[in-house]
Amino acid sequence: MLSESASVEEMLKVAVDYCTDLLHHIPVVMVTLGKYGLLLGNRDQDDPESPIAIRFYPAGNVASDTHTVNVSGAGDCLNAGMMHFIIQGHNLDLSIKAGLMAAQHSLQSHSAVPASITPEGFTAEKVEEWARFKATDLTGSQSLRSF
Repeated sequence: MLSESASVEEMLKVAVDYCTDLLHHIPVVMVTLGKYGLLLGNRDQDDPESPIAIRFYPAGNVASDTHTVNVSGAGDCLNAGMMHFIIQGHNLDLSIKAGLMAAQHSLQSHSAVPASITPEGFTAEKVEEWARFKATDLTGSQSLRSF
């Protein structure tokens, strides 16, 4: 269990450990980390012994540009934005960024699902423009030293 004063590095280490354990049983794990972003772990679905990949997606603009009005619905919007992009055939990286962008819209709204979340407002181009950050590969423990 982490204390409220735990560093981002400590939090990520614990999340990576839990994620790694779960990936031996299920092929994809997403751990939301609140204002810090999310952790995504995956492996080949058909081979439980396949290599594990773990990436950290910082909250990006969510943390820096957002004046939080309401947290209700942010996780739902994150999932909906991500799933919308996956269904549209976009890659996982862009899909996660779309989810984070949808979460930002929710955090800035009094509504759990704001009217600003529309297919026209969430094109690949608009998500790429918004997402000025890159995921960090945390597959190797030495990657945690960069935080």
